[in-house]
Amino acid sequence: MKMNLKPFWVRSCTAVVLIVGAVSCFAGDVSDKLAELEKQREKIGTLHTVAKTTARVGSGSRESTIESWEKKVDGKWKLRREIRTKAVASQGAEPSEALTMMVDDGTTTWREMPVTGSKRLVFKAKTSHRSEFADVRAALEKGEARLRSDETVLEQPCVVLEIKGKEGADRLLASYWISQRYGIILKSILEGTDQSVTETRVTELKVDEPVEDKLFSYQPPNDAQVIDSDSIGKKKDDK
Repeated sequence: MKMNLKPFWVRSCTAVVLIVGAVSCFAGDVSDKLAELEKQREKIGTLHTVAKTTARVGSGSRESTIESWEKKVDGKWKLRREIRTKAVASQGAEPSEALTMMVDDGTTTWREMPVTGSKRLVFKAKTSHRSEFADVRAALEKGEARLRSDETVLEQPCVVLEIKGKEGADRLLASYWISQRYGIILKSILEGTDQSVTETRVTELKVDEPVEDKLFSYQPPNDAQVIDSDSIGKKKDDK
């Protein structure tokens, strides 16, 4: 595959005014394209994906399989996400496995955490739908970006958004492969300040196919301790 190796930006050493104008225009192009892709994403009625995530920090690693179902009903998003994580603290160590689950029925969000000791924690909160593009925009605030469109993921032509550190830093902060047809992030690579690298790639994709409503129903297990996140936040605000 031919890679685009052009510099992220071209700086003029003599025309400061032109530099500012060019950067502002480029930032506007990125913002406009993201808005266009986000509109494509919002047109989806149902979505089922399976993704693989690998996170590496030092000698440790963590691998996760993330299966998600989404459905828009009367303008409200319903979501179910199951995250199965296998972590290895260091070379030669036995991996540990854990399941985290989130179910959002359009009114309430439930987050069931992995069992720790004898306790099973479930967090409850009012629904607050957050677009994946919010994370992309947060990353944009930390660096400078460029767009290109010469790669595919799952046979989907993608816009590739690459975000590089400000002030001439050489390190890539984040890269996103976004489906031009659906506005779905099909692949991402994120680099942390702790030298961690997290790569996520969608391996299965089903768009606007039937999704059963029962997937978005949730009842906490009998042995679970349910914590009302909204009440905790209110108590903090009252202090």
